Amino acid sequence: MINRLFRIILPLLLLPCTGTAAVRDSISIDSKQIIADYLNTLLVDTTNKKQVKRFGRKIRRRIFAYSDSVMKSAPDTFRTDNYTKVNLNLERRNVMLWTIPRLIEALRTDDRKYLFESYGDMETTRKFKHSENRKLFVGTTRHNRRAMEHIRHLQNPTIYRVTLYDDYILSPFNRQNRRFYSYKYVLENATQSRVLFEPRLVNTQLVSGMALVDNHTGRILNYSIKGFYDMTSFKMDVEQGEEGFASLLPKSCDIQAKVHYFGNKIQVNMTSVNDVNATLPDTIKDEESVQLMTQLRPIPLTDDDQAIVDAFEHRQHMNDSIANMDTIPGKPSFWKKTGDFLWNAIGRRMWHTTHTDLGNNQQGYIRVGPLFNPLYFGYAGHRGLVYKMRLNLDYNFTPNSCLDVGFKGGYSFKQRMFYFEVPVTYYFNKRKEAFVRFEISNGNRITNSSVLQKVKDEYNKDSKKEINFDEMGLDYFKDMSMRLMGHYEFNDYIGMHLGMVFHRRSAVSPYNFHQLGQQTVYKTVAPLFQFQYRPIGKKGPFLTAAYEVGLKGALGGEMAYNRWEFDGSYILRLPCTRSWSLRAGFGFYSSKGDNLFFLDYLNFHANYLPGGWNDEWSGEFELLNADWYNASDYYIRANSTYESPLMLLSWMPYVGRIVQKERLYLSALAIRHYSPYIECGYGFTNSVFSMGIFTGFSPRRFEGIGFKFGLELFENW
Repeated sequence: MINRLFRIILPLLLLPCTGTAAVRDSISIDSKQIIADYLNTLLVDTTNKKQVKRFGRKIRRRIFAYSDSVMKSAPDTFRTDNYTKVNLNLERRNVMLWTIPRLIEALRTDDRKYLFESYGDMETTRKFKHSENRKLFVGTTRHNRRAMEHIRHLQNPTIYRVTLYDDYILSPFNRQNRRFYSYKYVLENATQSRVLFEPRLVNTQLVSGMALVDNHTGRILNYSIKGFYDMTSFKMDVEQGEEGFASLLPKSCDIQAKVHYFGNKIQVNMTSVNDVNATLPDTIKDEESVQLMTQLRPIPLTDDDQAIVDAFEHRQHMNDSIANMDTIPGKPSFWKKTGDFLWNAIGRRMWHTTHTDLGNNQQGYIRVGPLFNPLYFGYAGHRGLVYKMRLNLDYNFTPNSCLDVGFKGGYSFKQRMFYFEVPVTYYFNKRKEAFVRFEISNGNRITNSSVLQKVKDEYNKDSKKEINFDEMGLDYFKDMSMRLMGHYEFNDYIGMHLGMVFHRRSAVSPYNFHQLGQQTVYKTVAPLFQFQYRPIGKKGPFLTAAYEVGLKGALGGEMAYNRWEFDGSYILRLPCTRSWSLRAGFGFYSSKGDNLFFLDYLNFHANYLPGGWNDEWSGEFELLNADWYNASDYYIRANSTYESPLMLLSWMPYVGRIVQKERLYLSALAIRHYSPYIECGYGFTNSVFSMGIFTGFSPRRFEGIGFKFGLELFENW
């Protein structure tokens, strides 16, 4: 009893002269409340479970509420200087290392350890979107190539938001995720407590660790976490900023990461320091200046780091000596120079993603995916095996205008055909989504039984000779299309799309058409108008109404028709990165000429160039035969997809450890002679691959079971 009274009276006597800044500063805010909280903190009896639980709930509520109190006065953009050091150690390597982006250079030398340093500006918006402007970069790889860039994504965790990184890893310090974690609280002293957290199940979307928290404000002072992100297991120690918006961001971050990949074992140690406050010259002549980096470096290199630098400088000196010897007459340096040239010009682009900045101020960039990489294959039941590749070019003329050029290509082994899409877009007012776009593609191979039936009818009238038309391939066509479109959004609710659409459909077997004296090419020209409406703004449902009219005799057009389509889509964002995607629509031909053989819809068509999990994995019919897309003068469709990071497989032992997100699919379709068609499925993804299983039902028959598979390796590398 005396001891408890002493613990009550002593703090009251010491409060006026205490040296604790957190207590002293808070007195001026609300002295009575602070004193009460202070006493409650001291009176926690660690042997009393109820008091410990009550104390833990109080601290947890303050942690959850701290971010909201700071964001009231947060700036639109927060800028800081950043220094980052990456120590890379290839502890074990083999030939599969060449499939990892940017690491094939390591196979051309005997080196196993590398060091990278960078210095630049880091900007963070109110929505915690990070952008980095690197002003200096030095490294010990050949030609100063960058490597393991995805590790840098870990240096800016957003601990107070739902996820630490974009849509990955549920933060234990966000109110929405508290049911996924168990917490323990340890009282360090009168002003600080230590919070220990563990996931309730083992999953890549959850982390474990501990944090030191200010008892009175709920501000996290520092924390350590262990987790898994993008094929990488990591341990992170973070020191948070001290006040304002900076207290929501890391001040310093130390990361130890490991990657195990087909026998390759890679160890990465990264140190990131913000708010360096170094003085840089207005213009940097050498962006790879080692001397300038030495002056700016806020922390000294470790002995291991210095050994890597010394070994690199020694190799550079030896290479320079050999190069000088090669200038002596009679030395065979031609083949070596030729080999280096071919590798830099062709070899690296075969295996690496190439990223090149454009302009003196990095106004744009060119990004080219590897020309060959076995990890870029995808598979779907009715599409077969497809190899994909991408190219992107972006150039900003002003902050509100830019040019965007894309290329998406792929080869279908099932059809032995190369598909491509090339959109070229000029944004003249990005704030209004105002752009002009020209797009050319060779479309999707389509079938059309009406052309075959027309040929049969005409041939049977004039000839009695029997021909097996089914073996002549007269119903298969290639579709080359061009679109010239303009788009403008008047406000957050109303937008408009206006343009022209050109189609050139040519027979896959032109020889057989010529033998029968039939036309092999069919052309259509059509203006297209689309009205777009968002009833509650950009975060709500998206409704469209489109009208397309075929012009016969204009610009080579041979078919007249009128087509209407109405479509609505909405992604309902749910807590903990869950979502429910809904889409419904219908389309029909209000009129069509007698020679209209191709019923081509804007929102209902087959896609032979599917992307990864986040691209075309929702809102499609996976088992529907491609023939049905062009077989009806109307359609009614509905698609629904539910996505969650922790749903079915996530709760299973061992399997749940590798699952990142899961989806449930349910779709319905009504078209002429094939109604209703129902399709359902289940899919999941991790850092290596995505997989889905689907089944379909129709009045005619059970459509069977199909699979969809896509590789997700190195998506952010």
